Amino acid sequence: MLKRAVVIPLLALLAATPGFAQTGTPGAAPKADPPPASAPGASGSAPKATPKANSQLIVGLKPGVTKEQATALWKSFNVKVVEKVANQESYVVAVPAGRLDRVEKGLKARAEVEYVERNVKHSPAPGPKS
Repeated sequence: MLKRAVVIPLLALLAATPGFAQTGTPGAAPKADPPPASAPGASGSAPKATPKANSQLIVGLKPGVTKEQATALWKSFNVKVVEKVANQESYVVAVPAGRLDRVEKGLKARAEVEYVERNVKHSPAPGPKS
């Protein structure tokens, strides 16, 4: 027969083994841990964009558009330049609340505008698991 000094440490080791010592309903499968709150899709829905991203556009102007023309363009749409992208004729502009769709469509129709994109934050793809 096994001595008490050997049995108790073995039971402790088995109890610490994941899946061996279950709590809850006998015979029920162990529940998976919920994902952390910061994990994508943890709440069951897609991550929401921040208010900042919801109110900004990235606008690229065609070559040859002057600073005065750009200033007049921003004024005509009542947008504020937040940032000029270095070495490019691209600007991040803040759009008044509730007007993003209308301003985006209007800017796309202008001859001096090459492209318009919504300023959204993208998360990097998860790397390989180790």
